[in-house]
Amino acid sequence: MYALNKNAAALLSRQITDGIFKKVYFAAIVGVPEKNAGRFEDFLFKDSSKNKVFAVKRERKGVKKAILDYEVLNKCKYENAICSLCRITLITGRTHQIRCQFSSRGMPLLGDRRYGCPFNAENIGLWSYSVSFKDISTGENLYFSKTPDGISPFNLFMS
Repeated sequence: MYALNKNAAALLSRQITDGIFKKVYFAAIVGVPEKNAGRFEDFLFKDSSKNKVFAVKRERKGVKKAILDYEVLNKCKYENAICSLCRITLITGRTHQIRCQFSSRGMPLLGDRRYGCPFNAENIGLWSYSVSFKDISTGENLYFSKTPDGISPFNLFMS
């Protein structure tokens, strides 16, 4: 999604800052979170030279707070591991946020070798499921969604 002009970009940015613009993802992860639903809050540092993000213990220069809510939707067995399908609602939107926050807890996304997944997969287990926001010209609430029907690795969770 992109804005057609600077004014539209500024208005969309304001919606993101104000929490009006919402993004929901599906993530196929190796492992099972301790709770079926919860919130992850971390400080993330982006190492541009490695093009990788790391969870760190405290705030400092270049570190940003990252928050997401998750819910476990399903589980399956894959390559002798229990995997989970999670719905994730981003509270903040940071580079590689979902990948880093799950990996830092020992639950990398399926197929995500960069963040520690031991298994190869056709695709990384991350799917942008929906976005919702206010139309900047009409004020109408807009919602768009697309399920990952038949897409690997999400097809592992379909029964």
